[in-house]
Amino acid sequence: LARVTAWCLRFAKNCRHPSKQRQEELTIEELNEAELYWIKTVQNKTFRDEKSLLMKGKLSENSRLIHLTPFIDEFGVMRVGGRFTAIKFAVSTQTSCYSAKQTQHHGLDHSRSAVKRVLRRCVVFRKENARCLNQIMAPLPKNRLVETHAFDSVGIDFAGPLYVKEGRTVTKIYICLFTCMATRAIHLEPTSDMTAQSFLAAFRRFISRRGKPSVVQTDNFRTFKL
Repeated sequence: LARVTAWCLRFAKNCRHPSKQRQEELTIEELNEAELYWIKTVQNKTFRDEKSLLMKGKLSENSRLIHLTPFIDEFGVMRVGGRFTAIKFAVSTQTSCYSAKQTQHHGLDHSRSAVKRVLRRCVVFRKENARCLNQIMAPLPKNRLVETHAFDSVGIDFAGPLYVKEGRTVTKIYICLFTCMATRAIHLEPTSDMTAQSFLAAFRRFISRRGKPSVVQTDNFRTFKL
């Protein structure tokens, strides 16, 4: 919009002053002039009464803009007051312009509520910024917290199948996994299947290496139902 307006303003100037016609690319000054044109147009339409009062040097105490301490700059643009109004910035970076909700890059009327309203309607934003539920975990069992030697309390489960090669034959095996409930150390025993006999053989090998556990915990898999 700013560039189209800048070209239109240049065309009007070229028509008024044929001897000083310009054909080159738009300059920064022309783009700033086009931007100021629309800012002033929107302000004159939206804040006509407030701007006319500011031009007279006074603003009603009941005005919705009174808390922003607005003022009129040398370009005729209504701007938000502040502690930096005396500093000379470029036109586009000077103390924030005050314009209607439809404009961009300048101070917005009720901007906080406008932003919140847009974000509430944005499905992507709501998904990305959704609050995760904080699930309250149950207390750990006593055998998970007692200071004792490794594998005094163990949990047992099976993993697999895995495939190993014996000569030219591929054989299916399973892993009987023993995990220490206190230290989370693991002990693995390979088994040919998941029958009760294979589990008992793996359990005997485990005891011969790690000692007899005082607590054994398993799921309800049929192998453990002796």
